Amino acid sequence: MTEPPLFQQQREIWRAFRQAVAERRLTERNATQRWQTEQREADRTLERVLNEAKKRRDQEESKTTQKYQKALQDAGNEQDRIQLQAKQALQQIEDDIQTGYRSELRQANLALERAKKEAQERRTRQESEAQERYDAEVKAAEEAWDKARRLAEEKKGQAEKSWGQCQSRLGEAELPLHQWIPAEIPSVSADEVLGDADPPQALEQSLETVERASIAVHNAVDDLLRWRETRRRRRDWAIGLAIVTGFVVLIGMFIRNAQIQEMNRQATATAFYVAMATSTAQAWFSLPILDASNAAQVELIAAIYAHNNRATAVAISPDGRTVASGSDDATVKLWDVVSGRELFTLQGHTSYIWGLAFSPDGTILASASEDDTIRLWNVNNGSLIRTIEIGSDVAGIAFSPDGATLASGSGANIVRLWRVSDGVHLRTLQGFASWVINEVAFSPDGRILAAGSNDGTIRLWRVSDGSLLRTLEGHTGTVWSVTFSPDGQTLASASDDEVQIWQVASGQGLRTLTSKRVGNVVFNPQGDILIGTGGEWDEPTVWIWEIPKGNLLTTIRVENAEAIRDLTFNPSGRFFATVSHDGVLRLWGIKP
Repeated sequence: MTEPPLFQQQREIWRAFRQAVAERRLTERNATQRWQTEQREADRTLERVLNEAKKRRDQEESKTTQKYQKALQDAGNEQDRIQLQAKQALQQIEDDIQTGYRSELRQANLALERAKKEAQERRTRQESEAQERYDAEVKAAEEAWDKARRLAEEKKGQAEKSWGQCQSRLGEAELPLHQWIPAEIPSVSADEVLGDADPPQALEQSLETVERASIAVHNAVDDLLRWRETRRRRRDWAIGLAIVTGFVVLIGMFIRNAQIQEMNRQATATAFYVAMATSTAQAWFSLPILDASNAAQVELIAAIYAHNNRATAVAISPDGRTVASGSDDATVKLWDVVSGRELFTLQGHTSYIWGLAFSPDGTILASASEDDTIRLWNVNNGSLIRTIEIGSDVAGIAFSPDGATLASGSGANIVRLWRVSDGVHLRTLQGFASWVINEVAFSPDGRILAAGSNDGTIRLWRVSDGSLLRTLEGHTGTVWSVTFSPDGQTLASASDDEVQIWQVASGQGLRTLTSKRVGNVVFNPQGDILIGTGGEWDEPTVWIWEIPKGNLLTTIRVENAEAIRDLTFNPSGRFFATVSHDGVLRLWGIKP
């Protein structure tokens, strides 16, 4: 049966449609294959171009890095050279000033000695001359007095003799003429009185002679009185001169004695102060060593009002004679432990002081500040050695045991190592997810560095290559302080909620010491006690635990104080120091 034409036409249309669909699918498959091929070629081309660009970029970066390192090395060498020249020039200036000062001091001392010697010679010579004049005048006065006395005695004898002769002659003449005759008559002979005339003529001659004798006697008496007055005046002048001379001599002797007494007093005072300082130093350095057996006897032994603002950091020199304190006022002060006297005020930072550390040899003090710098100071004269720019605020610092390396923790979530000799950055230690809060600490052998963070973790790095050894997890709050035991076997850490003791080799937690907001911990040099400070702001507290048992030996409530910010132990183990928000530096130990 023949199909109708319509069916044949539909079948042809359907066959043509299926053929068109097949051709379209084939075309699409071919196009897809071509697109995939082109896409793969484009990817290969893009990858090749990217690789070439990356290669060129790496080459450019390598060249830039080499140029930068070379420029940095050249700049460092130039800086070292300039610093060395400046240091040499400064040392030369200091030497010249010191030499000039010593020369001027020697000249001044020589001039003073010459002046003293000349003054002593003049005074001795003047005293000798005054004494000679006084002796001569006294001798002359005595001779004049003896001569006048002999002359007066001779005159008196002659007058008495003449008077007797006159009385005898007048008695014989029976004339009452004695009332006109003066009391003293000069010496005359009988022949002068009587002569060769008759009695009336002799009487007249006698009266004339008596009158002449009376006038002569009066004149002699006047001369004698004038001589006596002159002698009295001379004697008074000599006595006055002698008194004045003696008074001057006495004043000189008094002044000299006063000078001698003052010199003796000063020498005695100096000897006393030296003896006191010596005895005080002996007392300080003869304090009992703190250990588990006597920790319960610890008490406050000295307090220094160090700063007007909050005191935030403290460190003790290796010899135990100097204490450094830092403050919110951006200053660092050095104190003499024995006398409590301020040695230097170190100024240069522009913000809070967060950390202090002495180098192992005690010649350098490092200070870390919120002003993004670390400053190294000369402990002997208080001068600034160099400033290390960090780029972010510095939280804690520590010297390596050999003193060659300085570690710093910062707000950039990293720990950096610096070469102390020239301030060059050596290595960056990373691994924290948040800010490094407080202390970084080297192990006693210098091989391990520990640091704590406000994420509650503690990380230990190998110093030689900067590799992370392990992470200690266990705190639920901010880790404020970390410290190694003297043998390096254990590590103590302080947090908001507790104190943890860790085994360094394995990172295992050994013991948990419960307390209230401990901010700082430190081992004593013997390693048998651990001291912690903290508490509420208005209840600063010191805790002392026995190690390794973990027994709480004593709790000290610090009276009349504000929050304790830092803690450090004297290297000899005889006392420890704290600083607090009231600006007071306190020293703790056992009174002898």
